[in-house]
Amino acid sequence: MRAREAAAYCGIAYQTLMNLRSLGQGPRGEVHGRLVVFHEDDLDEWKRQYFTREAARDAVKLEHAEP
Repeated sequence: MRAREAAAYCGIAYQTLMNLRSLGQGPRGEVHGRLVVFHEDDLDEWKRQYFTREAARDAVKLEHAEP
């Protein structure tokens, strides 16, 4: 699927997907000319890893928040 479809599938904004890819933190995609194509299996794996990391990061923030 194309990048806009992949972003919607992952529940994130298109620009967020592109920013994460430019930082090397986005899902694996294949470049075909000017298009980046994502496979559903790769997106599922990335979502599992990315959102687990985000949840862990949020938990640490809560631990260090002042009451």
